[in-house]
Amino acid sequence: MTSKSTGSYYTPQKLVKFMWSHIIHNFDHQSNLHVLEPSCGDGAFLNPPLAQNIKQHVFIDAVEKNGRALTHAMSRVQEDENIKINFVQDDFLKVKLVEGYDLVIGNPPYIGRKLLTEQQISICAKIYADSGLSNKSIRNIWPAFVIKSSQLLSKNGVLAFVLPGELLQVDYASEIRAYLTSRFSAIEILTFKELIFPALGQDVAVVFAYKGSEFSGLRFAQVRGVESLDSSVIFSSRHIAGKTKWSNLVLSDQDRVFLTKVASKFDVVSHYCVSTPGIVTGVNDFFIVNKEIVERYGLQAYCKPILQKSSVVGNVVAFSKAQMKGLQNSSEPSFFIDLGHVPQKKLPKGVQSYLRFGKKKKYHTGYKCSNRKPWYNIPVVWAPVGVIFKRSHLYPKLIRNDSNALFTDSAYRIVPGKEYGIESIIYSFYNSLTLILCELNGRYYGGGVLELTPSEFKGLPLPYKVISKKEFSQFRSKFKNAANIENILAENDNDLLLRLEITLSDIKRLQKIRKKLLSYRLRNSK
Repeated sequence: MTSKSTGSYYTPQKLVKFMWSHIIHNFDHQSNLHVLEPSCGDGAFLNPPLAQNIKQHVFIDAVEKNGRALTHAMSRVQEDENIKINFVQDDFLKVKLVEGYDLVIGNPPYIGRKLLTEQQISICAKIYADSGLSNKSIRNIWPAFVIKSSQLLSKNGVLAFVLPGELLQVDYASEIRAYLTSRFSAIEILTFKELIFPALGQDVAVVFAYKGSEFSGLRFAQVRGVESLDSSVIFSSRHIAGKTKWSNLVLSDQDRVFLTKVASKFDVVSHYCVSTPGIVTGVNDFFIVNKEIVERYGLQAYCKPILQKSSVVGNVVAFSKAQMKGLQNSSEPSFFIDLGHVPQKKLPKGVQSYLRFGKKKKYHTGYKCSNRKPWYNIPVVWAPVGVIFKRSHLYPKLIRNDSNALFTDSAYRIVPGKEYGIESIIYSFYNSLTLILCELNGRYYGGGVLELTPSEFKGLPLPYKVISKKEFSQFRSKFKNAANIENILAENDNDLLLRLEITLSDIKRLQKIRKKLLSYRLRNSK
């Protein structure tokens, strides 16, 4: 059972049983065990203590906001003289509980900020503020559950949570990662090669955080899926510093040290160019239209070519005027309406009619449009010589803009420095080292989509090599005709990386690492 509005993604029993069996030995010396389940849902985490043959007296506080779910949980629980469960119908983030739990275990709700009420956001903000964290990182409700649960543990308590994979990689979760490492002496992270909750649309990670433990630091393990969970799962130690994303733990310490050493030999992208987000229209459906809309309202004199997604570009390193013309002759929205400061009454009747249509749809009341004068005047409209699309699948697309097209904020516009050329930047970008750092620095989604933020793109190492326009033309042809990106990398790696003591064996190691990371990201894509 799942529910996007309540953030409920109920946990497979085999995963629940594994979590209990993995942490229960920490409490062998205790006669009593005090447990909290802060969002018990249908009660999945309440019965496993029976199957573990636990000898302690177990006292569980099971909190659930949804009365219907709580009733279902109560009906599922089996009676046992050693296990006492206290059911509490309340919002965990509001209810007052006494500190001192030996274990907090569960699968907290995942609710994005857009679906949170003002009251929920206010409650989360207080929890963050009381813990010295920034309100800017409130993007979901699950971190507040992590923070409050951590504070309710005893001095040697354990936190065992199923959390969304974004914990491991997104920028806003960096504060939560730092918070966990500051409060717990040891953390274990378990990830899966398969999607555990397909409806969630992203990976999950099981986090075991120990206030007192026989080991310290981070340990990492990965299994194929829930069915692979058994006593043979082995967690390996990882050493990670600063704000490094936990998703990078899929690589060994040795591989990450190797990458840092190789990357340090090169300047980063921001040394060679300036990159800025593309156009923010506020309402793409209104300002970016197809040929039929242009002709219906007579918008021809006010239209410019535009690309709003990478899927229409194809496997190229340069996008031509002919390709743009072909796109505009199709049904694809590829005309940008640029009316500038012209007052509505001075525009042709057809254009005025289109603006009235926009007002009828209340587009002018949106956040971006309502702050413009007039509301249809979109700023920062210019065509770059090159762009990189922020989202990609098999590899990021960095292209030369031969079509003079505009781009939405789905891409970052590139302006090379005076001493550098867009052709050389593009050519130098396609090597295993740079693409590896795209995987490590970016974030990914369950469907295999990779996303780079502006700062992540700017920080990529670039083994820059000057090439001529003729050489770029040859590269462009090879790229277009290559069976896959590996064919390009095999040649470019040797040309770009066989410098500064990067050996052939190093290159082969880089290629192996990239394939491992790509396989990890694409493991759930169809």
